[in-house]
Amino acid sequence: TTGSVSTYHRGGGIYIDVDGTNTLESCTIVGNQTMGGGGGGLALMAAASNRILDCIVYSNSAASGDADLYLTGNDSTNAFHFSCSPALPSGVQGNLPDYPMFVAPGVGYGLSLAGGDYRLAQGSPCINTGTNLPWMADAVDLDGHVRIDRFSGLVDMGCYEHMPQGII
Repeated sequence: TTGSVSTYHRGGGIYIDVDGTNTLESCTIVGNQTMGGGGGGLALMAAASNRILDCIVYSNSAASGDADLYLTGNDSTNAFHFSCSPALPSGVQGNLPDYPMFVAPGVGYGLSLAGGDYRLAQGSPCINTGTNLPWMADAVDLDGHVRIDRFSGLVDMGCYEHMPQGII
């Protein structure tokens, strides 16, 4: 999700307020904004049994608190696996806090976002660091490229697979 605005308190990009088996997989959540509290990218109000896998939540904006994530509950970061956000502890469950290195990040937030190219640039820490899931065997990314890299056998974090220059 890109360029969303929440006038509600949290969750400019995605707001989850239900305990259960909510799952986000292979998402790139950037350039969103909330006019209230933290979590311009994602607000996870209920942590129990929710799963966030292979997602990038970066470069969002919030009026206060963490710009990218708003998390409640003692173990709320346990919902994240093989994901990238500055609020996540490095190396825990495969997560990265490092900047994902987009090809051309957009400028601004919310409705004033001038869109960018959110594919992963060469050298991105998110390349080949996701976790392969069964549905990915025959799946494609938003550009129509296979989800699992044919050379490394690994999936990237986010909604795009990195294609090295010269490979189609």
